[in-house]
Amino acid sequence: MTSGLDAAYVAQIRAAGVLIDLLANAAEQGLPPVAWMVTGGGSLVGHCLGASDVQRRASFEAWADLVGAHRLPDDVAPLWTVELRARAEDVRACRVDVVAWLDEPFGGEYR
Repeated sequence: MTSGLDAAYVAQIRAAGVLIDLLANAAEQGLPPVAWMVTGGGSLVGHCLGASDVQRRASFEAWADLVGAHRLPDDVAPLWTVELRARAEDVRACRVDVVAWLDEPFGGEYR
């Protein structure tokens, strides 16, 4: 299926396969849905959804645990609010980032 394809497409196809497995596992465990993006380089970025900070934080923690991600320092999200970040470097040769934007004001140092 991947013979003759550009390396970027191969990486994206691999990431899509990882995503399918993650979604099946998450559904079995009852995790909340996440908005996913497959990047041009074949990584996955999951943006946690929820109506409140509590829901988005819980979704973030659950998904970070599922993929075995380590927490990164909080960052600034749009409108100077908090962005929670976690990264798993190698989920079947695919990097997976999990993020959540909270409504609370960002109190850290902007990088």
